[in-house]
Amino acid sequence: MNLPNPLKLFACLFILFLTTATFFIYTVHIRQPWFGAMALENHHVATAASVQFAQYWYNESPLDLKFGMFYNPPSIEFPTLASRNVYISFSPVAIVVPIYLISKIMHHEPTVEMAMAYNLANHFFLSLFLSWIAFFFCVFSRLPLLTSLIFAVIPVVISQLMPMPLFFYQNVYWSDQVVLPLIALFILIELLRDNILDGKKNKLINVSQALLLFLGVLVDWLFVIFAVVVFLKRVFHDDAWSSKKRFFTIFFKYWWPAAFAMTIYFFQVVSLNSLPKLIQRFMERTGSLPGTGWTFVSFTQYFWETHMTQGFGSPSIWLTLAILITYVFVMITIIFIKLSKRNLPRELVGGGIILTLLMMPCFIEIYFLCNHSAIHNLAALKFVIPIAVIPFVVIPSLIWTTWGQKYLGHKVHSACLAVIFLGFASTYTVMVHPGYHALFYKNKPIFKTLGEFIAKNTDYQDIVFSTQGGIDENPLYLAVSKKRVYMIRNVLQIMAFVKDLKRPYTINILTTNQPETDPGVLKLISMAFDVRHEGGLFLYKIRG
Repeated sequence: MNLPNPLKLFACLFILFLTTATFFIYTVHIRQPWFGAMALENHHVATAASVQFAQYWYNESPLDLKFGMFYNPPSIEFPTLASRNVYISFSPVAIVVPIYLISKIMHHEPTVEMAMAYNLANHFFLSLFLSWIAFFFCVFSRLPLLTSLIFAVIPVVISQLMPMPLFFYQNVYWSDQVVLPLIALFILIELLRDNILDGKKNKLINVSQALLLFLGVLVDWLFVIFAVVVFLKRVFHDDAWSSKKRFFTIFFKYWWPAAFAMTIYFFQVVSLNSLPKLIQRFMERTGSLPGTGWTFVSFTQYFWETHMTQGFGSPSIWLTLAILITYVFVMITIIFIKLSKRNLPRELVGGGIILTLLMMPCFIEIYFLCNHSAIHNLAALKFVIPIAVIPFVVIPSLIWTTWGQKYLGHKVHSACLAVIFLGFASTYTVMVHPGYHALFYKNKPIFKTLGEFIAKNTDYQDIVFSTQGGIDENPLYLAVSKKRVYMIRNVLQIMAFVKDLKRPYTINILTTNQPETDPGVLKLISMAFDVRHEGGLFLYKIRG
């Protein structure tokens, strides 16, 4: 299929860029009070963990750390990588590498602000790519440019203003956020691949998708599921069954970047002796371990009525149902026409493909990784892709091109249809948008106050104890303190902890204005050779 006039096409894409930028500037403004803010609630710990992992890379060496993500800091009580507790659910490409590179460019240790700024950039590009997907889908469905342009504004409105993207694309930085723009970009390129038959452009498309496939597989498991869906789509759409040679040629050309990526990740997991931990995490997320399982009914009720309603409003359940009904109807129609050996309408095939790519990976992942999806409301974020594009763009476009244009085209311009559905989408968004306030929480300055005091007054050889509270592997504190604080009840626990450590080390007793009561700890404090004090915090240093 030939594209419209290049100048007009560029003008439409640029208008969508400006539209996305306008909405994005507004959303950055309304989220500004929470920029850099951290709280115990609602997955802020993910952002802290990303920053913490990147800090270790920055202050040590990614090569020395085997490109691993570790919870425990470099400290005398953690002499080996194994003792530092590696996080191994996926590779560090999504959550560590970008923040690490930004920090190296800026010559500054990774910060929460860096992670949130990069997270916001992901939000912008996700919306932009979704709008371009909608635009090109409409263009390839033979809708006029004006109609396509109006329809393409809808994904921007929804993806920028819905509560869940608003919150998770600033304050919570994790692989779930990074993977969605990559998936949207892959779908956009796949649309171009299916509809532009130019050898040079196809070569560029193939190279681009190979790079995306390599990167995406290293970012998040959702991309692996998405890649499988795309491959199955190609098998059927490109008639790969015509011969064994054709099938295996398509198979190897498609999967080699993913295989290369998985090989790299596998070697990293093995080098960190973490394969059993990865398998256990997989079993836990799929609900295969005792106490982690969900029935289909209980999971469906909980996920849709809790996570989806919180993130996209109660209408999202009905919109999702409409998506499923449309998908089933389209696929049955395609199969029926195929069996009757009639020519398939091009618009119907295109609709079936875009529906498959936008929605199937989301449904497969939430039910496959059911326990993970149930306990993390973040799992619903991925549904911004089908919700933003399908109900108000794909479905009305399909109805118009396969039925409405034939009977109403001489009376009604398709742009009127686009304006009507833009109104529907805007009304839905305006109703749900204020709910974003419920997802944000006030900053907890204790992370910074306590963390900075400890970080400023300790080094590698210091071990910190306290009878008044501790810091475990919680990244919210560790990303700032860079030191664990061990909760103890008496001095005997300190002696038991340090008896196998190599000297020299320094015992630190952390206290507040609350008086110490244990006699042994009081005696140890009296032996301090140095005392650090700031506000209501005291750090007594005793030679080991």
